[in-house]
Amino acid sequence: MNSTDFQQWNYFVLKLNITKPAPAPNPEEASKKLKGSLSPTFIKDQFPQEYKEVKQGPSLEKQIQVLLEQLGAQGWELISISPVGEILLFFFKRPLRIDPAIVSEGSEETK
Repeated sequence: MNSTDFQQWNYFVLKLNITKPAPAPNPEEASKKLKGSLSPTFIKDQFPQEYKEVKQGPSLEKQIQVLLEQLGAQGWELISISPVGEILLFFFKRPLRIDPAIVSEGSEETK
């Protein structure tokens, strides 16, 4: 039995950190903490970088779906998901693509 008689695989591990981002600063909450000594409008105007509005992108679920579809189109098959703390490990496999020219050269050398 030689190495071409059984299926060989490529493996790939995708690591995703699933920690939730910190909530955006809220000028109303900041004003309450300061017992109203500064208005929410003043706080937002004076600290524009800290209190700028952040546009929401696609949901995490949608981003993962798009990524999984891209990997599937490349021939990767999801075989397992393992949580490690706040990290998810996605394990993939796909058949090893062996160059036929290399296989035929190798078989000629063994003759």
